[in-house]
Amino acid sequence: MGGVIEELDIVSTLKKRKVCIVHHNDADGICSAAILAITMKRLGNFPIKIISPKFTEFDDEITKELEEIKPEFIVVLDMSLNTLRNLKDLHENYLVIDHHPFDGAKDSRVIHSTKNCASYLTFEFCSEFSRINDISWIAGIGCLADKDIDGFRKLRDLIYENYPELNDNLMKVMMCFVSSSRVFGQKGLFYGVNALIEAAEMQSPTAILGSTPNSQKLLKLRKFSIAQRNYWLLRFNEIADFDEESKSVFLKINSKFFIQNYLAGTISNLYPNHTCFVINEGLDEKYAIIEARTKNNGINLGKIMNEVCSHFEDCSGGGHKQAAGAKVPKISMNKFIDSLKLSMRRVRLGQ
Repeated sequence: MGGVIEELDIVSTLKKRKVCIVHHNDADGICSAAILAITMKRLGNFPIKIISPKFTEFDDEITKELEEIKPEFIVVLDMSLNTLRNLKDLHENYLVIDHHPFDGAKDSRVIHSTKNCASYLTFEFCSEFSRINDISWIAGIGCLADKDIDGFRKLRDLIYENYPELNDNLMKVMMCFVSSSRVFGQKGLFYGVNALIEAAEMQSPTAILGSTPNSQKLLKLRKFSIAQRNYWLLRFNEIADFDEESKSVFLKINSKFFIQNYLAGTISNLYPNHTCFVINEGLDEKYAIIEARTKNNGINLGKIMNEVCSHFEDCSGGGHKQAAGAKVPKISMNKFIDSLKLSMRRVRLGQ
């Protein structure tokens, strides 16, 4: 990492320049953004904008927003590098911190490792030029949310040394609370990042659970997410499509909330022998969003999603072995699901 810091003169950049942060819309991305924003604030600066794309990619909306605010420097956190191939054309001054699998050329302005999640990498990066041990708990939440057990173990002693009142159970509760931010789209993500910043300023991690202004707003919204999850779970037996040849289950929903990730995780726990796909067609007029989860270590969902997407126009997808997602035009959805089923059957048969 030292080479990247030296080349970019990162301390001077974060202290003085107009910096925009773009982060992934999950808890790992939220925590990464909060860690960097807090670090910048302690250096005497603050991001001119913290942006989370509606979907997990740079789209026209994000490009337009960046053109309007005219940042001098962009930091991209936890966004799959496969979605950032045109970043050099968008802005010449940038830094990317990411952990998703990537098959492209190396870039000196990219900090990349698949060994730990983005919030751990961001914490490690910021620790090189600022004393931030007191916010290790934020990185710990990101690790738990992204199932980076190795990263959490590395941080665990540091977290509990700074905050003896915390324990593993409390950390998991805090993780669930932060994770709920994404259910409410960009408004929820705004609340989530700022609630973490507020709790850090109070030096009270548990304040994230409803004792800061933004966490109180998030607490009210969270009740709706629970109601939404329960509604679709009650309808599960009525509308779920089980494909026994591929040991997969497909659930189509129509919700204005980003509830598909919660449902995919819940259904995967209920049916551990099946790979779960939740398709939400209510978030956008043109696109449906798919979240997939599996307990099968022999399946690489990220690879499967990426491969299936490559056969369809205007599709994007990928992720990790046991958790992945995709954005698919609704007009292609039925054929896309058929292709997913075929791919899953081939994997099951060892082809």
